[in-house]
Amino acid sequence: MQTNTLDKFLRYFVVGGVFLIPVIIPFIVSSTLFFPFITGKGFTFRIITELIFGAWIIFSFRNADYRPKFSWIMAALAVFMAVIALADIFSLNPMKSFWSNFERMEGYITFLHLAAYFIVAGSMIKTEKLWHWFFNVSIATSAVVSFYGLFQLAGKITINQGGVRLDGTFGNAAYLASYMLFHIFLALYLAFMKNNGKAAKWLYGACIALNFFILYYTATRGALVGLVGGMVLAFVLVAVFERKNKMLRKIAIGVSVAIVAFSLILISAKNSSLVKSSPTLSRLASISLKDAGPRFMVWGMAWDGFKEHPILGWGQESFNFVFNKYYNPKMYLQEQWFDRAHDVVFDWLIAGGILGLLSYLFLFISTLSCIWKKQGGLGDKIKKMFLPMWLFIEKKLKLGEEKVDSLNLSVIDKSLMTGLLAGYFFQNLFVFDNIVTYILFFAVMAYFHSMRSRPFGNFSSSKNMSSGDSGSFNRLGAPLIIVGTCFVVYFFNVPPILAGTSLINALESQSAGLSQNLSYFKQAVSYNTFAHQEIREQILQAVPVVMNANNVDATIKQQFFDLGKKEMQKQIDQVPNDARTQVFMGSYLQQFRFYDDALPYLLKASELSPNKQSILFELGSVYLNKKDYDTALSIFKKAFDLEPNFPEARMVYATGAIYAGKLDIVKSLLVPVYGSIYVPDDRIAQAFASVGNFDAAIQIAKKKVESKPNDYQSHVSLAAAYLGAGDRTNSVLELQKAIALNPSFKDQGNYFITEIKAGRNP
Repeated sequence: MQTNTLDKFLRYFVVGGVFLIPVIIPFIVSSTLFFPFITGKGFTFRIITELIFGAWIIFSFRNADYRPKFSWIMAALAVFMAVIALADIFSLNPMKSFWSNFERMEGYITFLHLAAYFIVAGSMIKTEKLWHWFFNVSIATSAVVSFYGLFQLAGKITINQGGVRLDGTFGNAAYLASYMLFHIFLALYLAFMKNNGKAAKWLYGACIALNFFILYYTATRGALVGLVGGMVLAFVLVAVFERKNKMLRKIAIGVSVAIVAFSLILISAKNSSLVKSSPTLSRLASISLKDAGPRFMVWGMAWDGFKEHPILGWGQESFNFVFNKYYNPKMYLQEQWFDRAHDVVFDWLIAGGILGLLSYLFLFISTLSCIWKKQGGLGDKIKKMFLPMWLFIEKKLKLGEEKVDSLNLSVIDKSLMTGLLAGYFFQNLFVFDNIVTYILFFAVMAYFHSMRSRPFGNFSSSKNMSSGDSGSFNRLGAPLIIVGTCFVVYFFNVPPILAGTSLINALESQSAGLSQNLSYFKQAVSYNTFAHQEIREQILQAVPVVMNANNVDATIKQQFFDLGKKEMQKQIDQVPNDARTQVFMGSYLQQFRFYDDALPYLLKASELSPNKQSILFELGSVYLNKKDYDTALSIFKKAFDLEPNFPEARMVYATGAIYAGKLDIVKSLLVPVYGSIYVPDDRIAQAFASVGNFDAAIQIAKKKVESKPNDYQSHVSLAAAYLGAGDRTNSVLELQKAIALNPSFKDQGNYFITEIKAGRNP
């Protein structure tokens, strides 16, 4: 292949890959992988980025004009990557910090790919016209995604997360909303470009309307408030800084006032029938500090975690350690295993400490400085203030001359891009990011980097290779880069993809039977990938199903049990300070009555997360099963004292008190709330029956029958209570009522009746 032809091919290949990513990634949903909406997008992005990055290295060595150049955005990204690398190295779980897992597909490896994408896009897309084509392609893609959402709204396509909130091909309404938010601002930005005709502006307007319509029906408050805030900021900036176009300035003031007025009217009318009839409007109007209670509790835990490691934080993917250690007992109605703070500020404080947060904010600040750059502006004033330091930096980096301002942005252009960054940042105060919006954010940074960058060092300012050097590079350098790229593509992607596929096969029904499922589970863990914890947890959840199945060979059951125990022990050995895995193992062993074996794991879990009631419940039940009632009672008391308003904790504590023979405690717990100790709860009834108080068990069973007279199972429970008390006559009568209510219970019920009449206890 001739030199010019090779260079042409490489350039088209790399630029095509840069364009392909925002086009194809939103549509990737891989049903053959675990977490299909996340993993498919993540692996596709990684593979394409690795391929174009390898090709770009070869191309940039051959063509000096396409080598990296300096901008403050590039500097900010380098600082960010260095800080987060240090934070991840010193993480409690460096493996997860670097690789993440199937559910998130983030970690340092993803940011390495995002940085690579930034470098390639910022180096290869060198003209504003080509960048506009890039954004146009992405906006067109968002329109197609929007039509997919319209089909969901019409009921033609299933909403993946359930409910009525559109989620498109993202599987999450918040992810779809942030994607729409980006493209509304990008379309506005291009629509206001002077070189676009009326037809183009109408097309942009249609895309904006379509994107907003889908954003509205995601009912995602964070993105909608981010859109409002970003728009208000953008038009306020126009009103403040626009000097030439007075009409535009007046329009900006009017739009800002209208948006604020509409928001206030919406909040004041939150109880009106119009607002209540709309799920989206009612969600927006109901925004209050009271609704944010759980978030405040999570942020409080994050703040406690930050204070423990304030400089470099805990490393990426480590919020679970903070959540467990500083768990707020008032969170009892919420998810028990948070892995995000659901706030970009606290997430980066935990992931990278104060240095991590500042370096992340530096990405926004540097991008804004490039957006608002002008001769004699703030940047030049700062350089004059610190001129000796600036000259030193220029000398060390060997910076070339600043390029002429090729963007020549108007005030509204700058304001809209500022509004985009502000809206994106603001919505991330309430949710966490995903791979698609990360790609868009890094693409926007690359856009301004490429337009504002200048050469530094000999590398990006030198001439192209001589023919001799080019020949040596083609013979030695290029093949090494190709081999390295192939290795990276395989090592980073193939084993985890195979593991994910094997896991999906293991979870599905197999024609060869459970032995084939077992084989797939073994195959999934054999790849030893970053997803091992998720695979091992799935094994543990599958084992009880297998153990309770009929017509399954005892050998297969034993193999499943042994595999689950062995693999989870490996996980614990690798990350011994994770309360989640300790609980999984303890609960697993307790479920199969290995109480002594389960105890050390649950004690460790309680040590790692001392305020989480669910762990204390599990630990107390072990002692209960070991008939160490006093110890169980003390543990249940601790769980109750952590948050007395938790109904479950009250009931568990009362159950433990019954077993321990502390009827005074039972009365103090149940009577003030339920008016009686005869609470229609199966655990209370079972506890009374276990200690021989069948009169109490009968009273509870009668209450259940009164509340659910047509529930056959309630009559069966009452029959069991009568039988325990020796009242065989009433026991038979209740069983006969159960048979009448549920004919399918007839054979089993008649068997029980026969046994009871024969004087036996079935």
